[in-house]
Amino acid sequence: MSPEFRFVVVADTHINETEDASRSPFETNRLSNGRARHVFEQIALLDPAPRFIAHLGDIVQPLPSLPTFHEAAARFREIAAICPVPVRLVPGNHDVGDKRVSWMPADHVCDAYLAEYRALFGSDFYAFDEGGYRFLAVNAQLLNSGLADEERQKAWLEAELRDPDARPGFLFLHYPPYIYRPDERSHYDNIDQPARAWLLELIRGSKVQAVFSGHVHNFWYDTIGDADFYMLPSTAFVRH
Repeated sequence: MSPEFRFVVVADTHINETEDASRSPFETNRLSNGRARHVFEQIALLDPAPRFIAHLGDIVQPLPSLPTFHEAAARFREIAAICPVPVRLVPGNHDVGDKRVSWMPADHVCDAYLAEYRALFGSDFYAFDEGGYRFLAVNAQLLNSGLADEERQKAWLEAELRDPDARPGFLFLHYPPYIYRPDERSHYDNIDQPARAWLLELIRGSKVQAVFSGHVHNFWYDTIGDADFYMLPSTAFVRH
């Protein structure tokens, strides 16, 4: 049986502002642009072409606080332009700042970083329809942030997923709700409580068929209620 249509999911490209340098101390980050370019070139060869590409965040390597953020965004647009289909973006912690806990290694998500992201890439949470399905892009860094937009996103997502007439759908976000267990402790690679429990309950009671997340730079699979839950590896590098 042939599929109704297909889409491609890409995660954590970590694009640098130049082709041969990176602000990261890790040598593998210097290779991110070339690796992302190879991925988008392969997507461009698909026949039939996908309806769209979903990018799960960490689009670029430099944070919005750095002057190279805009340059890296321009490099990403150049690399992705080879694909003649829409690229649906989700913000990662490199794109809008880390989740708001004291021990995170980089700057926290804030209104100023959100404004920078929106100016360059557009909305950080939104929905779109394709082929009779509903696709939801969620800004995971807003969860538990205390920012005004956290409540705005929460109300929007509840309205989308609790609608009894909603279409079957798919959810894209950067941080996974959890890795091994829904009740695991908070750490670098998951969504903290209480937003984690809220999100999982919302998904379980919805028509979401699959959840896709990045950030962990490795593949993992689980189920959330009736939904498949995928964590996807980065195009840039695998974390040990």
